[in-house]
Order: sequence, then C-alpha cells, then structure tokens
Amino acid sequence: MVEQLTARHLRKEYRLRGGETLVAVHDVSFSVSAGDSLAIVGESGSGKTTCARIVAGLEPATSGTVLFDEQEVDAAQARVSARRWRARQVQMVFQDPYSSLDPRQSVNDSVSEVLAAHGLHDRRERAARTADLLDKVGLPERVGRSKPKQLSGGQRQRVAIMKALAVKPRLLILDEAVSALDVSVQAQVINLLSDLRASEKLAFLFISHDLGVVRQVSDRVMVMRHGRVVEEGSTDAVLDAPSDPYTQRLLDAIPRPGWKPVARAV
Repeated sequence: MVEQLTARHLRKEYRLRGGETLVAVHDVSFSVSAGDSLAIVGESGSGKTTCARIVAGLEPATSGTVLFDEQEVDAAQARVSARRWRARQVQMVFQDPYSSLDPRQSVNDSVSEVLAAHGLHDRRERAARTADLLDKVGLPERVGRSKPKQLSGGQRQRVAIMKALAVKPRLLILDEAVSALDVSVQAQVINLLSDLRASEKLAFLFISHDLGVVRQVSDRVMVMRHGRVVEEGSTDAVLDAPSDPYTQRLLDAIPRPGWKPVARAV
C-alpha cells in the first residue's frame, strides 16, 4: 500500500515557566496508507492530540517530519498555496463542533465560505456542492438554513464532518469526534464515518481514549503514554492480546454490564 501520510520521529516540546521544558511527544513515528484507518489511543496527556495537531498543521513539531505522498510539509509554511495544498490533504474534526462552526452563520453559508476560499467562486456551483454534502452526511435540506445553536449535538457533529469534507481531503483526523455524543447518536455517526470512508475513499486518523469505539472504526491501533508509543499493531492483535500492561489497563476501563474493573499495577 502507498503510504499517504508518514510522520517520522516527531518531538514536541513546550517551554514552562521557570525555564523548564515539557516533552509532550517523544520520537513518535507512524504512517497511514490510502484508505487506512489508524487509531491513536491513550489517556489525557498521552500526546495523541498533539500528534494530530502537528499532522493537521495546527502547530509545528519541535523536530521530526510530516510527509504526504513523500512530500514534506511544514506547519510554518506561510504561503497561501502551501496552506491550501495541505488543507486538501488533511482536515480535522474536533470533539466540540463549535470550534469549527461560526455561530453567526447558517450551515450553507459556512460551507460556501470554505468552498469560495478554495477557488469555487460560482455561487450556483457552491450551492450544488453544499446540497450534495448535506446528502452525504445524512442531513435534510432544511438543516442548511439553520445555525449551529438550532441543531442537536449529533447534527452539529455531522455538519462539522460535512465542512471538513468540503475540500475533498484524503485524510480525515477525528479528535474524540464521537466522545461527547450519547450512545445512540454515537453509533449513527460511527456508521456515517464508515460509509464515508468507503464512498469517499478516505483515510482516517482517529484520536480516542475509548477502545470500544476504536474497535469499530480502525484497522490499526497505536497506544501512547506520556508522549511515547508503548504498543502498536492491528486492531484485533492489540485489543485482543495486548503486550503492554498499560494497554490492558485501558481495556480494563471499558465498562461492561455486570463487570467490574480489575486492579492492575502499571
């Protein structure tokens, strides 16, 4: 398989008050092939979201490289053409859809603005593309005339996915994108993502602490703790027969009916 995304030896440092340095990501490497789905899992503070933000170009790595189709990209690149090229490679969907939705704009206007920024200037073409996107994410036409505050949590997350799809990215990063939804809505969004992955030929980088969800959406899993990779492999191999005690601890935390977590030393 062609490696669509390759991250090599990523390191991210933050300067703290007093001159100390926090290493949030330490020598992390991974790749995502075309049409593949990789989940990066771990508890809060593990470095998984920092890795995602580096890949998305939302912040630079202290060291290391990110490549799309073997072409290196740099978050510090200021050229509009470079930023547009990267946006067509990767888009990110966040846990809170409000972070990517303007509360003052209707859904149609919000998506149309993105399309115009990426060169689709004909108003009728933008309207047609927006209508097509609404259909792709399973939303009725009336939602396009609504503002975010008028929508349910599940609808807002579908709109966030719709907006991310507007520029036809090849890789979609989903950062805890279903964790704030109730179980029934979560299942609907997971099914939507599976359908979109097949129909749009998307690759996924799925960031989550929920291994129950990860099993449904990923082909491979990379487990992080304290900024380092502790285990990686196929989803079935990692979740059915984990080799690291930390991974087992995450599995033990999955709630099951009539089942109590097992205390383990890690």
